[in-house]
Amino acid sequence: MGKYYSVNYGKDKNSLMHYGIPNMRWGKRRFQNEDGSLTPEGKERYSRGKEYSRERDRIADEKRDRLLEKDGEYQKAKRESDEASDEYNSAEDSDTRERAMYRKGQADAEAKRRYDKATERAMKHANSVITKKYGDKALSDIDHYKTESEKKFNKFVGGTLLALSVAAIGAYAVGEHRKVASMKAANRQLHDYVRNANHRF
Repeated sequence: MGKYYSVNYGKDKNSLMHYGIPNMRWGKRRFQNEDGSLTPEGKERYSRGKEYSRERDRIADEKRDRLLEKDGEYQKAKRESDEASDEYNSAEDSDTRERAMYRKGQADAEAKRRYDKATERAMKHANSVITKKYGDKALSDIDHYKTESEKKFNKFVGGTLLALSVAAIGAYAVGEHRKVASMKAANRQLHDYVRNANHRF
């Protein structure tokens, strides 16, 4: 991996410093090709980020569970929520049920607040552990993995929705005794149907 370097101008405190990677060029990425695919270095970083992410999540989950076990306010809120649920289920009149629903809502809100606080503390702890174990760049590797995973997921969802749309149009076309020869024709037919409000779509 390239080493960062600095260029300083001036002898006083008002100096200009530049940090970069030798031999890098504008528009060229270390981890991604022009078509969006990952370079060998990008794939290696993605794999590292995946490993670090799973380990961080495990550490955070264990830490959060330990914090919640010791959190008396969280345990109290969970008990009150369960009691309110039992009261609601056994109530015979609407007023009692409404009071039980209100109590449960208050208890659930408090439990969620304590849970979110414990989760935040646990994640800070996990980030600290991962950084100490693998170095300062571990968290950026995790971010890289998360970003690429999200891209893959969005691409999959987009392709799935397109396939479902084409399939729906194809089924409609068959129902109307029309033929859809290709995906391009199906998309064109979809646009025609959307533009024409008289069609049953």
